[in-house]
Amino acid sequence: MDKNIDVEKSDKLIVLYDGYCNLCVGLVKRMLKYSQSTRISYQSIQVYQQSDTALVKLPDGIDPQTLLVVEDDELYRGAQAVILIMKASGFVLRLLGKIAGLLPLRFLNWLYAFVATNRYRW
Repeated sequence: MDKNIDVEKSDKLIVLYDGYCNLCVGLVKRMLKYSQSTRISYQSIQVYQQSDTALVKLPDGIDPQTLLVVEDDELYRGAQAVILIMKASGFVLRLLGKIAGLLPLRFLNWLYAFVATNRYRW
């Protein structure tokens, strides 16, 4: 999705992460510990795909190793999902999200792909 991300339009974000990725699980635990936002809920993408109550049906062939955010029946992935999470979080992450939103999406997607490719090594 290549559109501006307006986090104010929604009451709830569902973050879908790779439940087998230690980096992802660690970051989710840290967000749960330090974030005061009640707007964000977290669920393993593997569990979400098996759920009968999923709000949005994920497209066939979706890579379960991609970070996804569901907001108002819209699906965001990769760098845009990260920015959306940051903008919905506490002050520091919100500020960093706004700064990251000024960077070219192509660069952010490259950075996201680099981290995603190497995350099992870290």
